[in-house]
Amino acid sequence: MTYYEELGVPTTASQEEIREAYKQLARLLHPDKLQDPQQRKVAECQMRRLNAVYETLSHLEQRRTYDLTLQPAAQVEPIDEGEEPTGWRWVLRKLRGPDGAWIGAGVIVASLMIYAVIDTSGHGILPATPTPVLAQNTKPKPQVKNEPERRKPDTPDPLLAQLRHRVEELTTERDAALQRNAQLEGRIRDLSRKPEPAVSALLPAGRPPPAPDPASGHTLPNPPQESPGITGTWYFAKTRSNSASDLYPPEFIETIIHEENGAITGRYRARYLVSDRAISPEVSFQFRGKPGAPPTRIPWTGAGGAKGEVNLRLLTSNSLEVAWVAHDLGNALGLAYGTAVLIRASEPR
Repeated sequence: MTYYEELGVPTTASQEEIREAYKQLARLLHPDKLQDPQQRKVAECQMRRLNAVYETLSHLEQRRTYDLTLQPAAQVEPIDEGEEPTGWRWVLRKLRGPDGAWIGAGVIVASLMIYAVIDTSGHGILPATPTPVLAQNTKPKPQVKNEPERRKPDTPDPLLAQLRHRVEELTTERDAALQRNAQLEGRIRDLSRKPEPAVSALLPAGRPPPAPDPASGHTLPNPPQESPGITGTWYFAKTRSNSASDLYPPEFIETIIHEENGAITGRYRARYLVSDRAISPEVSFQFRGKPGAPPTRIPWTGAGGAKGEVNLRLLTSNSLEVAWVAHDLGNALGLAYGTAVLIRASEPR
């Protein structure tokens, strides 16, 4: 099957028709809609194949190159047997015909006669010219290389200097993110090993102890504080619970969520480890919507016209599950969906 047949569109389909066909197939084959692990694995393989087909047909240059491979190769025109062959074709035809045996026998007999005449007339053979002997002291001359000498650039390339500076910035950012992840992992281990605290230890710092009731003399508890909910700054921390079978595992994820006037606004930034495709590993978008029943579904928009939906589900007071899917990849986004469990930052920004 060709790429067009896999998408169910004709070879003359427009870019908009190809994009619509891709979106419909992506909704049908999305792994998040399946519960069986084997079916999810098959759906992920199909989504990878679908992304490769869309990557080729969505770019004009790659699509022209692929269309050239669909054209049949030029066929060699057969020789018309009715025409009289000339030149080497006439010789080949004679050798293949009944006269070929007689021609071959004649050539062999003539060769034997010429050899017999030359062998019997030894006086007509000139003595062989002796091979000249090279002097022992003669040394072969070394070959002179005509390759031009490579001159080192006197002045550094400004573009190369910018690239090096950018690499240093990315390295610093990666080291800071790894350090932050290590701190969060240590915090998770400490929380998992920490025993059940006493009631007094549950009181936050700066909160006054319960005051006694002047009438009865009993201690009255302070009113409970409200939970911060999903608002705050969240980061990705790689732990043993993370699945190792992800197609493209995340390297860094940051989500900042605010709630103003009954609406939830936020920003999502992430970088994934993409090693088998030439697409951008960066994902960045903004979302705004009203909170609903868990999980909260909010539409988002990104660079290059990308659009989609993000699901926010609070697992515990310090863990949040974020799952996003792209309904329209636009011109900048290369990945179609992603999911991860984030941890609340210890100090809000």
